[in-house]
Amino acid sequence: MKPVIVQRQEKCVGLWSIPEKLRKIVIWDSAKISQKKKAFENELIQKRKKYEKYINASQSMILLKDDRFRVVLSNQKVAEFFQQDMESLIGKTDFELLPQAAAAECRRSDQEVLRKNETLVFYEAIGESRYEAVKFPVPIGNDKIGVGSYIRDITQEKQREEQIRSLRSGIASLPDAC
Repeated sequence: MKPVIVQRQEKCVGLWSIPEKLRKIVIWDSAKISQKKKAFENELIQKRKKYEKYINASQSMILLKDDRFRVVLSNQKVAEFFQQDMESLIGKTDFELLPQAAAAECRRSDQEVLRKNETLVFYEAIGESRYEAVKFPVPIGNDKIGVGSYIRDITQEKQREEQIRSLRSGIASLPDAC
C-alpha cells in the first residue's frame, strides 16, 4: 500500500512530521473517508431524485413553509401555478406570490394550523378558482414548526355541484305529470 499524495504535500501541513508507518495509515484512512463521503453523497442524490419524482407526480400542489411562512419546498404543480421555476419560489411568502386578499386568507389559515397544532381543511378562493387546502404542522428543526399543505383545484367540482343544484331546483319546480 503506497500512498500517492506527493502533489498534495503542501496541503498536508504537519503530515510529514508523522512517522512513515503512521503516515501511510493516515493517508489510507483519508482515502477511505473520501470514498465513504462520495458514497453518502451519491446516496443522498438518489434519495432526492426519488423524492422529487414522488412529489412531482401529484396532481395537487404541495408546499412546505417555514415558521415565518416562507416557502422551503414545493412541487412542480406549484411552480406551474405561479408560472415560475421551483427554485425561485424558495424563500417567498404568499404576499409575494398571491393577490393581497388571497395571501391574507392563506396566512390566516396557516396561523390557525400552528395555533391548533393539527391538520385542518380549508376552502380558499383565488379569483374565480376554488381550492381545497389540507394544511398540517411540520417539525422543521430547531424546535420550530412549519406548515405543510396539499392544495387541489376543486373549481370544476364546485361548478358541477352548482349545476346539479340548479337542475334539481328546476325539476322540483315542474308541475307533477300525474
